[in-house]
Amino acid sequence: LITGVNTERERVRLASAIEQASEAVVITSDDGTIEYVNQGLLKMLGYDSRDVIDHNITLFYSHQYEPDSLMGMQQAMAEGRTWTKRMVVHKKNGESLDVDVNMSPVRQDGGRITHYVHILRDISKESQLEAQLRQAAKMEAIGRLAGGIAHDFNNQLTVVRGYCDLLLRDLQPGDPTRECIEQMDHATKQATTLTSELLSFSRKQILKPQVVNPNQIIEDIRKSLGLVGEDIRLDLSLQQDIGNIRVDPSRLEQAVMNLAINARDAMPSGGDLAIRTANIDNAEDILSLRAMGLQGPMVMIEVEDTGLGMDAETSEQVFEPFFTTKKKGKGTGLGLSMVYGFVQQSDGYIQVDSRPGRGTSFRMYLPRVSEALDVEAPLEKTTPAEGGSETILVVEDDNTVRQLVVRVLREHGYKVIETGVPEDAPRLIEQSDTHIDLLVSDVVMPGTSGPMLARMLRQRLKFLRVLFISGYTDEKTLRREIHFAKVNFLQKPFAPEDLCRAVKQALRT
Repeated sequence: LITGVNTERERVRLASAIEQASEAVVITSDDGTIEYVNQGLLKMLGYDSRDVIDHNITLFYSHQYEPDSLMGMQQAMAEGRTWTKRMVVHKKNGESLDVDVNMSPVRQDGGRITHYVHILRDISKESQLEAQLRQAAKMEAIGRLAGGIAHDFNNQLTVVRGYCDLLLRDLQPGDPTRECIEQMDHATKQATTLTSELLSFSRKQILKPQVVNPNQIIEDIRKSLGLVGEDIRLDLSLQQDIGNIRVDPSRLEQAVMNLAINARDAMPSGGDLAIRTANIDNAEDILSLRAMGLQGPMVMIEVEDTGLGMDAETSEQVFEPFFTTKKKGKGTGLGLSMVYGFVQQSDGYIQVDSRPGRGTSFRMYLPRVSEALDVEAPLEKTTPAEGGSETILVVEDDNTVRQLVVRVLREHGYKVIETGVPEDAPRLIEQSDTHIDLLVSDVVMPGTSGPMLARMLRQRLKFLRVLFISGYTDEKTLRREIHFAKVNFLQKPFAPEDLCRAVKQALRT
């Protein structure tokens, strides 16, 4: 096997190098019978040499997952050629492992093949990271699709809801038509919830983050968590010196509750629900976080159950919108999607670890901050939905939404200038015989976005007030400004009275 090595000293050195190599080395006869394995193989797969010597090389490989690969290996051995393949091998305890296999023939001086050398390299971590990145890319694509659908749908819901309110305003109680309109209005509100969940998944919802203590958030909903099921035992294990995080507190509460409800559904006969928090000093110390480019200190919030668990295929799809393993009518398939979107939009990462019959663990990793806890500001009195006499420039590319907004504002006494083309706004200002008091603009428009338009117009009208309206926003700068209440924003779909309140508030700021 070591033809060409002329001294015993060199033989010993070569044998020692092979024995201590980190890669697994297997030497088989020409028919695949194992004659030698190094320590790397024994450590990798957990075997003792007595377990494998004189067995066929197929002992290691998964007949369930690799029938074609095994046939390819056997064909290569029959033809006396080298062969490489990524395969799944079985450890002694039954666990599977992804490996790169390189098989090479060993020939005597006459060219006859006497043995084969198989070198196996563990690539499980690389495979895990590749799968993680593929999943992230897929979720990103689905998120863009969901966000676009929700945006367009919210425009239509704004119109339906707005005209329902206008009709109801003119219908007397007891009018048979009123009940029909009320049912339509109720349906639009249900659809609004659906689009809100889609926006949450696609990371285009408007969050209002604060610096909060995650333990306090969980303690605040302890009672609700205890009500998820009478036969569910709740265990809270919260690290005492847990760091602060900057998140939307209401969304964090919702995320924890969604995970707890998901855990309950996975334990139809009861079980244990554990919620834990822990400080992570450096995200780069955790392989999955490092792969996603996360750095610095984090806080981990884990929700673990002892339920049915999931196979790998289900785990890969569990965050996708409308994917559910529940029976029809038992769930929308958006609960975990909302959790995923919230965590991603909060600059964090969520990981699932599950196996059939062994329960499931969801871990949310959120950036730790050094700032002190925010003190919640007192609630302001609701701005009345009254009218005014100011001049408002409305810029909205959706004709039906713009027509509704213009009608409502004019009915409340405002003078309105309108356009569906952002680039026309400067010309309309120049032509206007009155001072423009307020810009009401959609955020996402072709060509010039709402924030770009506002910055451009403020070069002419320094003190121009702005109210943005949108079903969602991709504008990171605007989202950040909204987070810190630096701009006025009205989420679509909205009712006419909501529009009037938002306009009055914007004119006062």
